[in-house]
Amino acid sequence: MLKEKITLNSLKRNCVRFRTSETWSHRLKKMEVCSWLYDNGYDFYTESEFKDGGRADIVAIGRGKIKEEFIVEVIESEKVESIQRKKKLYPSEDIRVVRATSQFNYEDIR
Repeated sequence: MLKEKITLNSLKRNCVRFRTSETWSHRLKKMEVCSWLYDNGYDFYTESEFKDGGRADIVAIGRGKIKEEFIVEVIESEKVESIQRKKKLYPSEDIRVVRATSQFNYEDIR
């Protein structure tokens, strides 16, 4: 379970957290994705640091009947190689990518 792999200081459920280095478009996209997740049966954790290293933009964990859990990375200028590295570092290879500067397509994270 992904929640068990998140450090204690990162366990702020359904609370959007930002980093000073994020752009405005990155922050807005993160809020949009988190709102969609919450409205569609998921709890979320943002800026989640994993015990074994790495920090995900969003960790989504299904509530109730939804048992699915995955990571969402909001990207702006990151290359594909960066996501590939994260798949090796993160406790889940189920990483869904959303572009900060593009129209949000809910199918990207389904």
